[in-house]
Amino acid sequence: MNKQDLLPSLLNFEKLNKKQEKGLKQLYKDTVAMKAGDRDADDWFILGYYDISREDWDEAIESLTLAAEKRPDFEAAYRFRAMAWIAEDLTERAEEDLNKALEIDEDYADARYERAEIYAGQDKTDEALKDALKVLEDDPEHLRARLLVAQIYSQKEEYEKAAEAYSEVLEEMPDQGEALAARGLALFFAGNAEDALKDIKRARMLDGSNVVADFNVGLISAAIPGKAKEAYRHFEKAFRKESSLLDQYVKEAKGKESSRLLDRLDAIVKDLEAQKNDNFYTEQLYDLLESKLRRARGAMNKE
Repeated sequence: MNKQDLLPSLLNFEKLNKKQEKGLKQLYKDTVAMKAGDRDADDWFILGYYDISREDWDEAIESLTLAAEKRPDFEAAYRFRAMAWIAEDLTERAEEDLNKALEIDEDYADARYERAEIYAGQDKTDEALKDALKVLEDDPEHLRARLLVAQIYSQKEEYEKAAEAYSEVLEEMPDQGEALAARGLALFFAGNAEDALKDIKRARMLDGSNVVADFNVGLISAAIPGKAKEAYRHFEKAFRKESSLLDQYVKEAKGKESSRLLDRLDAIVKDLEAQKNDNFYTEQLYDLLESKLRRARGAMNKE
């Protein structure tokens, strides 16, 4: 298999079949055997692509840099080098490369999508949303972009829009547990706990019980009158598996996200305090959440 046959799949970062994988390995060997001065931009790109596939980021960056030097308008070289920068946690350099790729080809959807992800990670939600919506405008079937749009709306605390966007993803992938759980949380923070609980439970059924799933069922159940027993059992199960779960979330989540969750738990605890003498499980739930919330607030104040 020669490079002209293989390059289209490599440039689109498609999943290779066994024949293509075998061809890529041979092409890599043949390219390595060439004198460096005889390699053209495509040859250096192939070396960079192969290095990315085996997560050799430094070698990939070096090869893709030479590909771009050989052909300065080689937009894919910048986009793939950005992937290596991201893997090395050098997002500023990745952003520069993606900007360059889009200067060369403003319709380069993969580069635009990846820049949107970087913007979202930097909490530049307006810029991220603009890029993600542009990808969808050009390619309405781009499910990753649709999912990113939903995530950005949640990040912006526009929960009703987030739930609508997750619903569009779920129309195409009804059993996508991650999207179901995310829609459930968006519905919850939008004030629709009943429908949120349905989504969270279905996501838990599809993806299996885990610490986060049990915590989310507990969180949403705690906000619904009459579900203190269910909420307590799920929270107790989650914290039994990971006692510092809430503390860890506060440390790892962005400030806005952790504050949002802790504020919602504050409201739930206040409601439980007013009812705690009426029901055994209400009292148990209050004691558990009040203790965990106090500890998490302390952890956040230390940050």
